[in-house]
Amino acid sequence: MDKLLKIGIVTEYYYPTLGGIQEHVYHFSKEAASRGHNVHIITSNVIGADLGYDVYNSDVKVIRVGYSLPIVSNNSIGRVSLAPNITKKVREILEREKYDILHIHSPLHPVLPILALSKSNTLTIGTFHTNFDRSLFFTVFKPFLKMGIERLDGMIAVSETAITTVRNYLHPKKEFRIIPNGVDTDMFSPESPKISSINDEKINLLFVGRMEPRNGLDRLLRAFFYVREKGFHNVRVIAVGDGPLRKIYEDMIPPRLKPDVIFTGALNGGRPEYYASSHILCFPATIASFGITLLEGCASGLPFVSTAGAGFPSIFANGENGFLIDTSDEREFGETLIKLIKDENLRKRLGENGRRLAEKYSWKNVTTQVIDYYYELLGKNN
Repeated sequence: MDKLLKIGIVTEYYYPTLGGIQEHVYHFSKEAASRGHNVHIITSNVIGADLGYDVYNSDVKVIRVGYSLPIVSNNSIGRVSLAPNITKKVREILEREKYDILHIHSPLHPVLPILALSKSNTLTIGTFHTNFDRSLFFTVFKPFLKMGIERLDGMIAVSETAITTVRNYLHPKKEFRIIPNGVDTDMFSPESPKISSINDEKINLLFVGRMEPRNGLDRLLRAFFYVREKGFHNVRVIAVGDGPLRKIYEDMIPPRLKPDVIFTGALNGGRPEYYASSHILCFPATIASFGITLLEGCASGLPFVSTAGAGFPSIFANGENGFLIDTSDEREFGETLIKLIKDENLRKRLGENGRRLAEKYSWKNVTTQVIDYYYELLGKNN
């Protein structure tokens, strides 16, 4: 039997902020700890936020260093950690804990990931999550990032798309291991409880994501206006999430339609109930490397409408689990929604296909792939 491991996971993104990396870190850590591994998450404090999630994942120790600050990055809101003597603090943690594996998410991202990579004293693995066409940061710091990537003993990407930027800028010599994101198929399920206030005769179009330009809530709202103008009055939008553009999106909505557009604010634990209470997932993002939101929707038995060419991997098949279209075209988007609104059997078929797909990406399966990769690399280094 392989020995149990002490694993340090470094991430700029963790609860109480929400997003795909946060979900990935949480669920992998929880599953790895359930198998007996000693897992620590090294991240930062979020000013003014409730850190109750540290207790929620009680089998995993969370070590917080410095303070997480929001920045504009990649047409989105990123985060960096700052604190006096942060380099010394990171080095002291690594020297004290003596991890068997140091697993860094977005390892070339400032500040915590790059510091951990530079100070690592053990086998070091990086997981790459994002893609983008251009990066001033990668351009300016290319020589340093090339040195950084050579320090990695292993490299994971959640999809082929997530490799693109690193390959184009840095031309790494090592090969990537593709290990996808996962989904909690027990938490996200068609059998999750429904929310009584929206469980009525109306068709619920669900958006889940941060309200920022690349996630495209404005595209969904324009398509919704089109659907209503075509006489489908039994339709509402439920927007789960928050972000810098929320007020702009709220102001887009005509007064007569405001009762049928619900903004929930940021949620974590309550998301499964919103999926289960909805009929169509709409994710009109323009940039993505995997699409964890689509996978959560599939696990919940929802058909989806999303953006063709946004960077989603080929696991999401157009016409099989949902529709990948030009979401910038409000007529095409609206007509696709109308097709699904009118055809309950089509929604059911796509949803059932999606549920079967999601079961292949359970966190049990994904965690096994990651830990097997750990042992493979440990074996090569012994």
